[in-house]
Amino acid sequence: MGIIPSDLKNVNDMIEGYDTEVPTAIYAIAKTGKTMFVIQEAFHLMSKIRKNTLFFSTEMGVKRYLDKLEPVFRKRFDVPDTCKIILVECPPQEKHLEQVCAAFGKTIHLKMGDTGKVDVQFIGSKEGEIERIIKNKNVGIMIVDSLTKPFKSEEFAGVLKNLPSRATGVNIWLNAIHSMAVRYKLITFVTHHASMDPTNPYSTPGMTGGSDINYDFKIQIYMQQSKSKQYNKMRWVFVVRFFNVEEWSRKCRLWIDDNGYQDVTDEFMAKFQEKYKEAKKAREEEKKGKGKQEEKKTSDSEDED
Repeated sequence: MGIIPSDLKNVNDMIEGYDTEVPTAIYAIAKTGKTMFVIQEAFHLMSKIRKNTLFFSTEMGVKRYLDKLEPVFRKRFDVPDTCKIILVECPPQEKHLEQVCAAFGKTIHLKMGDTGKVDVQFIGSKEGEIERIIKNKNVGIMIVDSLTKPFKSEEFAGVLKNLPSRATGVNIWLNAIHSMAVRYKLITFVTHHASMDPTNPYSTPGMTGGSDINYDFKIQIYMQQSKSKQYNKMRWVFVVRFFNVEEWSRKCRLWIDDNGYQDVTDEFMAKFQEKYKEAKKAREEEKKGKGKQEEKKTSDSEDED
């Protein structure tokens, strides 16, 4: 299939579109809109390639979110009923990483030590649930949301000695994701939580998990919510890594609301500013009106006394 453009022109200007066989990592802090972004892009892409999307979720509550967004995006992109999102849920549970890897055909064992140290032991490979769905359900797009969640489980939480084991688990799972993307020529999105260096307030955000994850993704996008209250629905989108492009050298603005994302252009901003001024003026006039009403009530009360 090659490169398929995004629905969003601003995104295309940065990364040209989405490449089959080359997974795209999208990361941000919680509640920025990563999941909505990949769902929107999936519906747009389904309208173009006429294939299904496999959505593998390690989070909770994604089905309700999908049910809410599906009619919006299906109508927006005129997606035929024959194209569907196939949801596979693997929510947080004991030894979460074992279950996640098993779904992708990798058998591992988490061996827990008395001191809180965990070892990740690779047992072997076989065809898993994800590969069977890809082979039998006409899948052309794969979403993994999110890569981070299994590594926030109690087995790995808060113990520095487990960082090597976490790196091993990350590599095993990522190898399975990349292998399927290449073998079945999938457009693949992997969402991830962002982390900052707490000792350096000037550090740039990275994907939780460190260098192993950064190394494995040739296309990385970071999303950031505007810090301005006036523009709280604006998202800055940065290209952290892309072919032959300096890191963090490309960025664009998107706007998010109940209908999804749209490009922020000069025309969009001019209209927004005009509406914002009108709304502000209306609020001020309403406030003045209430103030006059309160003055009248006070005056009437004094007259009665």
